[in-house]
Amino acid sequence: MVLRRLALIAIGVAGIGGCTVSRLTPVSFPAVYQPEGSGADIASVPACAAFRNLSLSDERTDKRTAGTRSLQEKPDRSDIFIEGDVESWFEAGVKRALVQTQFPQDPAGKLDLAMELESLRIAETAYRNSTFDGKVVLEVGVKESGSDSFAWSERFEGAAQNYGRPGNEENYQETVNHALDRAIANALNSESLRTRLCGGSS
Repeated sequence: MVLRRLALIAIGVAGIGGCTVSRLTPVSFPAVYQPEGSGADIASVPACAAFRNLSLSDERTDKRTAGTRSLQEKPDRSDIFIEGDVESWFEAGVKRALVQTQFPQDPAGKLDLAMELESLRIAETAYRNSTFDGKVVLEVGVKESGSDSFAWSERFEGAAQNYGRPGNEENYQETVNHALDRAIANALNSESLRTRLCGGSS
């Protein structure tokens, strides 16, 4: 699903006649995963790129703060918080991508696939409506069976932009969901990751 607020010019036109935001307050939104892409941006996966087990973790140091709200051309700042089970949100996005792309899993494989959520950030700039810039950073790698350390790893980022009503939780959700989908796609498309998995399962 394409971020609809970027596609609806009418929203921007309506915002011209709306009220200017004069004060910001902290906002929060629940971590609810909904796919924002079709999965077609992930290339087909070779059968040799099979992983044995999948491990996922939320490694953010601040588990609640997701970003900052600001007023256009003013110094006002306020926080954005994410609530709920972020690790389950992360897991839902990863597992959807693995299933949709038929990324192979083999219990007899030699390498485990590990994905860590390192950062989740939103920057909102408010005037009449708001623009939202989201970024998700993942550490993705492979581990030998029984090992807690990476045999190989790399960082992957996903970015997204959105536009809509200030303080609306759906805008924040769409932004981080799209950024997560893009970060996962960048990781699963990595030739380095696929080469490591193929070498480990051959």
